[in-house]
Amino acid sequence: MNRSTNHLMNNLMKVLIPLFSALLLSACSSNQKKGDDMMAAEQYDQAVFFYEKSFQNNPDDEEVVQKLSFARSRLVGANLIEVRMFRQSQLQVKAAKKLNESLEQMTQWKIRADSAVKATIDEEVEFAARWLNKELPRLEKEKDYNRFSYSLKQYKHIIDAGYNQRAIKKAKPQMDALGQQQCKRMKAELNPYSYYYFDVWQAYCSNFGKSISYSLQKDPSRYTQANFKTSRLAVSNQIGSNKKIFSQTLKQQIKNHPWFSQQARSPLKLSLEGRINYKKKTTPHTFSFIYPAKKEVYELIKDKKNPKIIKRKLLNIIPTEETVRVKGQSITETVSHNLSLSGKLQQHKISGAELAADKVHQTYAHQAYFKKKNVRPQKPKLMNKSQWFSSLGHSMMNEVKADLDKAWVSAFCEGQNPHKLPRYEQAARCAEFKPEHPVVANWSQDQFGLKYEELEILLK
Repeated sequence: MNRSTNHLMNNLMKVLIPLFSALLLSACSSNQKKGDDMMAAEQYDQAVFFYEKSFQNNPDDEEVVQKLSFARSRLVGANLIEVRMFRQSQLQVKAAKKLNESLEQMTQWKIRADSAVKATIDEEVEFAARWLNKELPRLEKEKDYNRFSYSLKQYKHIIDAGYNQRAIKKAKPQMDALGQQQCKRMKAELNPYSYYYFDVWQAYCSNFGKSISYSLQKDPSRYTQANFKTSRLAVSNQIGSNKKIFSQTLKQQIKNHPWFSQQARSPLKLSLEGRINYKKKTTPHTFSFIYPAKKEVYELIKDKKNPKIIKRKLLNIIPTEETVRVKGQSITETVSHNLSLSGKLQQHKISGAELAADKVHQTYAHQAYFKKKNVRPQKPKLMNKSQWFSSLGHSMMNEVKADLDKAWVSAFCEGQNPHKLPRYEQAARCAEFKPEHPVVANWSQDQFGLKYEELEILLK
């Protein structure tokens, strides 16, 4: 590191280390402990990740808030050092991306930089802007309008400083005109079934001030919703709910999957089978309460003046225990379930299963009141049936989601969809689950001259 880099690090450490040392003294949850470990290892991005998870569970915990705030500040500081090292190594693109990322984080997290850090930011922004003032005219000269527009979004926070306005103002009219031409060419690729590519087209054209409209028809390759056949599903009457409510709860877990759309024509039929059992048994139960008592020992003594009078003389008090028995009830609740969901999506099998053996919950009740022992009527602590019932089927639905994902990848990344879709539509759909797939990479590069992760930024 050079002198300026060391100066930045020293300033950051002076401000942040005392705060961090104080925070480490407090007790931590599991995620907090992981965050602390990552901080000690100087893995600040991972520390932020674990502290954020802890914050989600404990948003009112001041300790978590402080630790998260510190970790974020430390991450931004480390990133700024990395920016400088990239720049000094002539890695201008990496330096600009990392700088923009840091500025975005500072805005999002509302981090206020001290004077030393602010001076470093100003210096690096100026260096990055100088590089952009060479890069943007180069893209204009090469008529690379897609990368030009991508750069405006990728380096937004650097551009906001105002150093690049002249270069942008000069190049943008030509870049917009070229982008609008591609927008027209893309429209020729559309047809009434280009649902995903249509969204790409809309987002793309918005970069170039192009107003667009297009009419789509019902999609034969997807489904309106999942419809569950429940004729072979049995739900115990004592639960207080029914299989219709249960199946609706399960549907909610997959309703937002890409396979389902209101623009589709028909539902996906799945069969929900099995049993959900609940039994409640009440039997008599005798409660025995032992309490301390005393046994008094007396001697009978005749009155000397009047032998007919007999008096008692206390000789001893012996501690003992007494037992009181109370009649009540023992209530036993037994639950179990055995579920399966199956069906076919095109040529793909969709299935999931979940099994739980008998689980017993026992509680007791009585109506007795015995002041000496402080015994009062006891109400039964019955299980929360609604909560238990709503928890069923989650692991089964995770298996179903995994099968839906696999079917999507197979259909649109591997070309096994029986419905003929327009050009580029399959690639746009494939990107939903496999953005790194060659089908997606080739489409993004061929049509836009960008990597897919760059195209995603352009389409935001």
